[in-house]
Amino acid sequence: IREVVFGNNSRKPTNDELELMKDLARQAMEQGAMGLSSGLEYVPGTYASTEEIIEVAKAAAEYGGVYQTHMRSEDQGVLAALDEAIRISRESGLGLVVTHFKVVGPPNWHMLDEAITKIERARKEGLTVHCDRYPYTAWNSGFSSFYPTWALENGKLREHLKDPKQRKKMRPITEGWVEQNGGWNSLMIGGGVPEADKGLIGKRIGEIAEERGVDPYEFISDQQMKDGVRIIGFGMSQENTDRIIGLPYCAIASDGGAFAASKGAGGHPRSFGTFPRAIRYYVCEKKMMPLEEMVRKMTSLPADIMGLKDRGRLKEKMVADVVVFDADSITDKATYVKPGQYSQGVVHLLVNGKQVIKDG
Repeated sequence: IREVVFGNNSRKPTNDELELMKDLARQAMEQGAMGLSSGLEYVPGTYASTEEIIEVAKAAAEYGGVYQTHMRSEDQGVLAALDEAIRISRESGLGLVVTHFKVVGPPNWHMLDEAITKIERARKEGLTVHCDRYPYTAWNSGFSSFYPTWALENGKLREHLKDPKQRKKMRPITEGWVEQNGGWNSLMIGGGVPEADKGLIGKRIGEIAEERGVDPYEFISDQQMKDGVRIIGFGMSQENTDRIIGLPYCAIASDGGAFAASKGAGGHPRSFGTFPRAIRYYVCEKKMMPLEEMVRKMTSLPADIMGLKDRGRLKEKMVADVVVFDADSITDKATYVKPGQYSQGVVHLLVNGKQVIKDG
């Protein structure tokens, strides 16, 4: 909405622009939208103030729905970002969904305790707060988000990277964010590179730089100047991931997209493996919860969160979204190196009552 109204820039909206944003939110809700979403670590969402988001969220809240957010920070600023998300929910009246809830970077992992406390305090206050998570300890994003926000305004990152002075100016911020995640060897090339550089996919940035005898910041900035580059960041702990997925108000969600297997699943196995992996790892291997609870996290819980009253349960007169799987053999096959691999164990699949998969 923000970009449609006044483009990819960092200024505040005028009063007229803000009113137009609110009208667009109302129009979208009338057309069937389920709420308002934000990506506050990304351009242009990162330029939006808390107050601006609250005003647009209030307009959406006239129709009900949720505020689903990729928070402003998921590393050292995660607690302040969570406070902001809860405030937006409280003041707008929209239920809150903290999407792919996590705490990134070894120096920050200890903050999960306080983050969970904040969510549960908000729930006790009477706010509707949920989260979702995928069963992996690595995230996937464009490397451009590691550069300072001023450099991204109006799509001028490449222009800044071409200027040696500007590139040098950006370095401390970029390297600081990399260090928060766990260093250059915690970041793997996941895609988005030119055909000539496909051999880089699956390799860690630190390792590539060492092999080539180059500076990792200069290497990745040169890659960014080509076609941009997507990275996979191994910045989360397994223990924290397990705790988050075990929360009764946490749904399973892939944070992935719909990809052809031949296209590499966007560089992350979550697009092909999330749901079978969650069953295999948390139910079959760790025995952290019964199968019924995991199924709830994948079906009725997300349906309830999003207000889908005719989906998410096997009942008469409900939409027939049905998966039949072998609980003994279901497992994911997708890996970080080969993400576009189908899982095994799914026998039948019906979507809207139409059979999509039959006999595996």
